[in-house]
Amino acid sequence: MDEKVNWFDGIKTETWSTLWFEDFVEQLGYEMSPRFKFYCLLPQKTIADGLWLIVLGTNTRVPEEEELIIINVDSSEWSRARLHLLLGFTSSGH
Repeated sequence: MDEKVNWFDGIKTETWSTLWFEDFVEQLGYEMSPRFKFYCLLPQKTIADGLWLIVLGTNTRVPEEEELIIINVDSSEWSRARLHLLLGFTSSGH
């Protein structure tokens, strides 16, 4: 399986939105599709027990102590590829 990892840094925890995922995907040269599913890998967990489905357009809060969130993008359109977005967060308290 081919995997592609991409880093987006300096995201403010107070203002971020799941609606940004479309922009992230397009910045990487992909066209957004309703078939894309976004999963967050929960801290201290593995892919086997820590994937959490993110519903786009919902208010998803990032815990203050988290500085890095791993987002896995999956699509039935990709037969042998997986895309990972690494989101680096900063808060006004840091």
